[in-house]
Amino acid sequence: MLKTICIIDDHEIIRTGIKKIINATSKFTVAYEFESNRQLLNASIANKVDLIIQDLDLENGCDLSQIDQIKRKIPNTPILIYTIHSEAIYGLACLKYDIAGYLTKDKPVNELVLAITMITKGQRYFTKEFNSILTSYYI
Repeated sequence: MLKTICIIDDHEIIRTGIKKIINATSKFTVAYEFESNRQLLNASIANKVDLIIQDLDLENGCDLSQIDQIKRKIPNTPILIYTIHSEAIYGLACLKYDIAGYLTKDKPVNELVLAITMITKGQRYFTKEFNSILTSYYI
């Protein structure tokens, strides 16, 4: 059974690229794509979404509270933050919103597929860099 993905990114080229990567696998399909969190929050999502891939830097900048609004609308759907902003800038702040993963857009394609795979299996995904930040912060 295909896992359904929702992409939120304000750049069409990014959404198209992610969709192409996802649809090249036999495990996932992009069911929804939005330019903003507001579009998602106003949408009627009929089907269950297995994962939201969320950019941080959207129409009004990085408003992390919108992640909380999404979590309230679709409470059991994990969110993978997929952004240009390094883990050191927003990673720890995003943990407050119970994200399932954090990945920067400069990572290789196979790392995005790995993150999606792990998260849709109920695990979390954080890069080595982010794990290092977490270890430094909490130890």
